[in-house]
Amino acid sequence: MERETQQSKFRRICVFCGSCQGKKSSYQDAAIELGRELVSRNTDLVYGGGSIGLMGLVSQAVHNGGRHVIGVIPKTLMPRELTGETIGEVKAVADMHQRKAEMAKQSDAFIALPAEAAVRKYQFDIRVKNVSRLCHAKPIITVNGRFPGPTIYAREGDRVLVNVKNYAQYNISIHWHGLKQFRNGWADGPAYITQCPIKTGHSYTYDFKVTGQRGTLWWHAHILWLRATVYGAIVIMPKEGAMFPFPQPHRETKIILGEWWNSDVETLVNRANKLGLPPPTSDAHTINGKPGPLFPCSSKHTFSMEVEAERNTVGVPTGGWTAIRFRADNPGVWFMHCHLELHTMWGLKMAFVVENGKSPEESIIPPPKDLPPC
Repeated sequence: MERETQQSKFRRICVFCGSCQGKKSSYQDAAIELGRELVSRNTDLVYGGGSIGLMGLVSQAVHNGGRHVIGVIPKTLMPRELTGETIGEVKAVADMHQRKAEMAKQSDAFIALPAEAAVRKYQFDIRVKNVSRLCHAKPIITVNGRFPGPTIYAREGDRVLVNVKNYAQYNISIHWHGLKQFRNGWADGPAYITQCPIKTGHSYTYDFKVTGQRGTLWWHAHILWLRATVYGAIVIMPKEGAMFPFPQPHRETKIILGEWWNSDVETLVNRANKLGLPPPTSDAHTINGKPGPLFPCSSKHTFSMEVEAERNTVGVPTGGWTAIRFRADNPGVWFMHCHLELHTMWGLKMAFVVENGKSPEESIIPPPKDLPPC
């Protein structure tokens, strides 16, 4: 049965929907039905640019009906959300803020489809790779052969699964710095505090949900000094249709600060420990794994740019003090330590044990079956 064609007063409508199809078939049916309804009203589509999930269903229905489709997508999301053949016109923008601004610019009205939280899956292979900085090449521990490691992207409310497979000679654990692990210390990562490390040749899946957070955090190794090269960003986007809780910036980019040692870091640390001394200062500070242009052999490794997240650390000056107050409302074992790695290895660290409350919602969840053994 053919639809009766009506002329809408809106020339283009922007549809907010997810890049997953959801567990209920009714979500998928609604997406296709909406696409057909736009066609029947001679209305073009503006959407988030993905060719998978509900985005793909809506855009395909509108495109099949002969109407114009404009997809607006950040360049960083294109490898994940553009699978297969792209649909209609694709406008690549720099970041999420430009995406929302461009979608608003192109549209006369907005429609938001209901969506379920997505499950984001990542594979972290811990491998050794030769990397050159400051005219020095050396083998370092990496995630997927990248330095810094890959960025974790998720939306508020998503479930994230990160399978870590250890191919390196060191034991490994990963900490998701600043992420709230509600009743789920098993996914927090500090070695010998909330888990035993992942041994060479073994794997472990970190399983956590992003709850009540948005913005940029970071992840890093939490054993030995492996965080010197094993680290990366976590970008938490708002739920579909929601905005970030701050004004739209002119530009968005990730900046990850780090350090570089020309020699093997673990060797330097072990040598210093035997002498009762701190390890030597790093040979360079880095931005996104690259030293500045004034360092030798850095022309190919220079970061340049033309032009707060919630605090979870506090600075204490020499001779100073600070008072930390918190509510013990999250059962589990939680690691508190000085964030100068040298001080941590010298003993400035402790663990809080928060006991279960009276109800199941106030109790730690059972440990996962693949929790690494000691």
